[in-house]
Amino acid sequence: MSGSASVGGIISGLDTDSIVSQLTLLRRAPQVRLQGRKTTLQKKLEAWDSLQGHLSSLKNATAALKQATTFGRTTGVSSNTEVATVATSPDAAPGLYTVTVLQTAQAHQTLSQGYADTASPSLGTGFVTFRVGSAPETTITVDASNNSLAGLRDAINRAGAGVTASIINDGSAGCPYRLVLTANNSGASNAITVSCDLSGGTAPTFATLQEGRDALVRLGEGAGALTVSKATNTITDLIPGVTLHLAAADPAKPVRLTVTRDSSSIQNAVEEWVASFNAVVEFIAAQGRFDTTTNTGGPLLGDPSLLLIQDDLLSVVGTPVPGAPAAMSILSQVGITMQGDGRLELDGAELLRALQSDPSGVAKLFAAVGEPSQSSVRYVSSTKETRSSGPAGYAVSISQVATRSRVTAGVAQTEVLALGETLTINGHDVTLTAGMTQEQVIAAINAVSSRTGVIARATGADGTGSGHYLTLECAQYGSAYSVSVVSNRSNGGTTPSTGCSGIGTLLVSDSQPAGEAGSGTGQTGVNVAGTINGEAATGSGQMLTGAAGNPNTAGLVLQITATTPGDQGVVVFSRGVASQLDQLIERFTSGTESAVERARAAVQDEIEDVTEDMKRAEERLAVLQERLRAQFNRMESLLSQLQSQSASLSQQIASLSTLGKAQK
Repeated sequence: MSGSASVGGIISGLDTDSIVSQLTLLRRAPQVRLQGRKTTLQKKLEAWDSLQGHLSSLKNATAALKQATTFGRTTGVSSNTEVATVATSPDAAPGLYTVTVLQTAQAHQTLSQGYADTASPSLGTGFVTFRVGSAPETTITVDASNNSLAGLRDAINRAGAGVTASIINDGSAGCPYRLVLTANNSGASNAITVSCDLSGGTAPTFATLQEGRDALVRLGEGAGALTVSKATNTITDLIPGVTLHLAAADPAKPVRLTVTRDSSSIQNAVEEWVASFNAVVEFIAAQGRFDTTTNTGGPLLGDPSLLLIQDDLLSVVGTPVPGAPAAMSILSQVGITMQGDGRLELDGAELLRALQSDPSGVAKLFAAVGEPSQSSVRYVSSTKETRSSGPAGYAVSISQVATRSRVTAGVAQTEVLALGETLTINGHDVTLTAGMTQEQVIAAINAVSSRTGVIARATGADGTGSGHYLTLECAQYGSAYSVSVVSNRSNGGTTPSTGCSGIGTLLVSDSQPAGEAGSGTGQTGVNVAGTINGEAATGSGQMLTGAAGNPNTAGLVLQITATTPGDQGVVVFSRGVASQLDQLIERFTSGTESAVERARAAVQDEIEDVTEDMKRAEERLAVLQERLRAQFNRMESLLSQLQSQSASLSQQIASLSTLGKAQK
């Protein structure tokens, strides 16, 4: 310690260090009280942290129940999973279906003749061209870098043109290695055709190893049964909301598919939510409880913020849902009752009965739900700013419907293509071959629509109805999407050529469609426009969204599929218990201005203030100790001086006494 050194009572014999400690201990009482205050505040901060964790767990349990799709969950069971398995979506209608798998789909495979090895440059050089179904042809250049069996295999696989190449060893003597080409997609329409233009070696010749074929499935039984053909063993469009995975064909064994409401998983989600809610209620009660036995209270006893959170939580789960039908507007109607201490009790049997009898009503009780009165409107989503509409709903009025960008060729194709042709659509090349019909041209364009974003069809000259004019239309609605196309073949201009696609060599687009012939037509895509509840809304494609700042409809997203402007009925929007609770927890915990964060910040500020007070008090005690030690040191110094003076006087007196005796 800096300052005066202690002499420890050497002269006085006093234990000065102990005396200083005892004197400062009496002055340490305020410091002890501050430490006790700090400990109490730290427990309070820990309690708020724990509450935030409990609320976060409750929010996670609430997440599933705030979505209406949760209550539409279905499950499917197959009576023979060795033949077919089933998966369902919320769109699946409960029921019993009978399917018989007459034939499974398979991919076309072709096989080359045998070669002695895979690495020797034995193929020659030139070109190998292949096509899958009606897709554009793909040409592989074969040169010194890849003119082996393995080199051709790798080149084909790099092309990414719907074919996978592999090499097999058939075990024969001399030439066991064969190149196998397998169509990536099954079905009879995906047959592989290969042509080789190679010289200087042995060009591969291909024969069919396995025919491509479609799956054949019979739906139903008896004379009215329906037999359908599908190119794949994964069938998604036979029974709405049901995906069939075909594993094997067995015409003699019909498979029973049972689709039911997945009440069990919904019930589990509700049980988890009830448990999480009760955990929060119990935690809050423990933090604010006073124990009369020990005369101690919880860390947050009497805290007004805690009481407000508790009241709001209990209010949400105990109040009827605005806009919900009277028969399904409060939790007790589905077997969830509130006990005297605020905890919830679930009657599983009662909940199950409600889920089976009125699943949509249970969905409204828990989730955020929008119910349009007309099929041209679909509820998509909402935000925390969207308010419940009440039974009257929000009126939807459309002043402009969404459209897609379109280009229609200026010349009709009424004959097969006279020459090979390449269309460049939105920057992507589509190769067409001589002899293609318009149907095949359209199929080739649509085969790559995932890259071009364009769908082709045959229409009249104005892009509507039926006819022989090639129309290219954006797959997406709205002004954000456009289409442009140019051909490397002339359409004849003012002297139309009917043996081509009709696009011509002049670039055309939705905004400039006339093209080489001067007669092409088109239109630019526009976004839907209108209002919701008379409030402003913004359009993006078919999506109409309530504008930010709207008093009622902010963030409400609707899909408008109407084809003509006008009134589109109403949308009744309601927030169920889980949706309301999710918003409430968000308000409690998210951001610096949330209830929990404000409470935590206030406690943290107090802790910092107390810590600063303790620091200043400790500094004052250090000063006091230094002063006391200095005083004791001065006392010891004085005593030492007095002792020295006393010794000196004693010596002088002794000397005088000796001198007196000598004189006698």
